[in-house]
Amino acid sequence: MFLIDSNQASLKDKIGEKLIDILQEEERVIVTPLEHGDIAFSGRIETEEGLWKPTLGFELKKTPSDVMASLRDGRFMTQLPGMIADYDLAYIVEIGKPLTVNFRTGKIIERRRSKTFDSPFSWKYLNGIYAKFEAAGGLIRHVPDMEHL
Repeated sequence: MFLIDSNQASLKDKIGEKLIDILQEEERVIVTPLEHGDIAFSGRIETEEGLWKPTLGFELKKTPSDVMASLRDGRFMTQLPGMIADYDLAYIVEIGKPLTVNFRTGKIIERRRSKTFDSPFSWKYLNGIYAKFEAAGGLIRHVPDMEHL
């Protein structure tokens, strides 16, 4: 069963609707508030030791806009530890074009209104956040679009 965060399901850019349609092809979907993550999945896996019921949590981040917004308002600092605490396996899934870096300045490049500029955040800062998340057992994946999720 998939649980979709009610905020994610109601996004204006139709990602929520598309996400629900994709997931409903595979499993039952329930829209509900989630404390951490945009998608939660619980399932059952038969192992030699018996039945394992893992929970998976997914935080979806559009790149670069949502990643930058999460850095600006500090959501990354609460979301990621919460994901590790709440789920057996926690994922950050970046959706869209990969982040780009201005290697001269070390800053992540942002785009607004067809203009590119250096964000106030260095790649080392974001990489440090990701490294701590992975060291605690989290996984980071990148997909080009929702269909590849």
